[in-house]
Amino acid sequence: MHNFLILSPDDNCSVVVNQSGLKSGTKINTTKENFKLLEDIAPGHKFAIQSIRKGEYIYKYGHVIGQAKSYIAQGTHIHIHNTEMPNETTAKDFESKQISYNEFEVPTHFKGFKRNEGRAGTRNIITIVCSVNCSATVAKAVANQANILFSKQMSAKNIDKVVALTHSQGCAQAIGGLGHSTLNATLAGHIFHPNVIASLVIGLGCEGTTFKSIIDRKSEMQFYGTPQIKNFSIQDIGGTKKSIEYGINIIEELIESSPQYTREDIPLSDLCLGLNCGGSDAFSGLTANPLLGMASDLIVSQGGTVGLAEIPECHGAEEHLLSRCSKPEDKLKLENIFKWWIQNSKNNSVELNNNLAPGNISGGITTIIEKSLGAVLKAGNTPITQVTEYSEPIKKNGFTLMNTPGFDPVSVTGLVAGGSNLVAFTTGRGSTFGSAVAPTIKISTTTQLYKRMTDDIDYNAGKVLESDSMKELAVELLNEIVAIASGKETKSESLNLGQEEFVPWSRGETL
Repeated sequence: MHNFLILSPDDNCSVVVNQSGLKSGTKINTTKENFKLLEDIAPGHKFAIQSIRKGEYIYKYGHVIGQAKSYIAQGTHIHIHNTEMPNETTAKDFESKQISYNEFEVPTHFKGFKRNEGRAGTRNIITIVCSVNCSATVAKAVANQANILFSKQMSAKNIDKVVALTHSQGCAQAIGGLGHSTLNATLAGHIFHPNVIASLVIGLGCEGTTFKSIIDRKSEMQFYGTPQIKNFSIQDIGGTKKSIEYGINIIEELIESSPQYTREDIPLSDLCLGLNCGGSDAFSGLTANPLLGMASDLIVSQGGTVGLAEIPECHGAEEHLLSRCSKPEDKLKLENIFKWWIQNSKNNSVELNNNLAPGNISGGITTIIEKSLGAVLKAGNTPITQVTEYSEPIKKNGFTLMNTPGFDPVSVTGLVAGGSNLVAFTTGRGSTFGSAVAPTIKISTTTQLYKRMTDDIDYNAGKVLESDSMKELAVELLNEIVAIASGKETKSESLNLGQEEFVPWSRGETL
């Protein structure tokens, strides 16, 4: 069991991994020199392994993560009190590294549901989509009652549940504008999702986002499949009570007309894994994220797809990601996305470095660059094969980078709309997130978090600190991902999470 880690020979700081922290006076023995800590250092936090003068860069992962705003003595704490964003950053050229797993039995298939077109489903979901917030109450009431009334019929046909996808938008947006277009794409992405077998779209009747404006996006979604789709407006049916009764009858019809679904062996090339993190700490970049990155590489090696998002949390890792683009057009698209976020932050009088949450800071993360370098580890070590806008369909196997905000529910909603049929979510401080459409496997960074939030966490990546084989654990994590893709219930599914966590990105002005 290690007490501290130096992640690169180029680093001038080390991270405390002892879960009790290290006390002042603790002897530190490195390959270069030995010294004693001059301060208590909490777990996940950094200390200087050499003296750092004011203005000098601080290195972690072999990259610049900050700049000393005062002299930092060897053996003392490095954090926000003595570190600021650097004047410039450096990035190493990307080199794809192949790791051999020949000594392990690596899964190549999962048990899923083959659709008529495109990717396979990991679940069978019926969605009730509200086109506007005004129909949200009806949508929720129909879903809640349908799950009770028709549980036996759904179980007999391998239908998992009826889900209400409600939101706060749908009207008072410029028709055809950015906000209107983004919402339509997000709703369409959930209707034509590989995990969705049928959908009921409920509107009020006078809104800006309509059944037609959503379904008009169908041509973009042909990659996924063609579910049964019904729709109605509350005003046409005659109000709330009648609409709830009418909606329940439609759901019963959709269940009865659905075929009998049976799981079958499906290659991992039909798996699309959305990658996200929330409640990150300094251990995210040491355990859960790099471990998930290795599992992601294994999926891609089998022809599968992984999708990374949260562009503000890539700030500081821009050059690294740009160097991973396999096509010039994707590199240009990504450059423009990064420029947009910088300009957008200026327009709103904020700094991207302010994206650090108090929990991130308490957990030992000092700058957004440090957070970003740890966050992108989730995507492994393969080239970027596609760069997409929010909710845009993920159509190319490999590693996709999607333009989303860093707010977890909004980010995952976009990845799922893009076609992710499973989500892997790492957390250091603890997250209770779940998606209603794509099962979400939550991965803890430490054993302590896993034990504390065992009802929410599916896999303990804290074992990395206690193991001699990251490769063995990567295969173990992949087996857990495959088991969940094959029907094993996640902790968030057992708690029925996900409906409130459906949050489309609100873009543009509300008029």
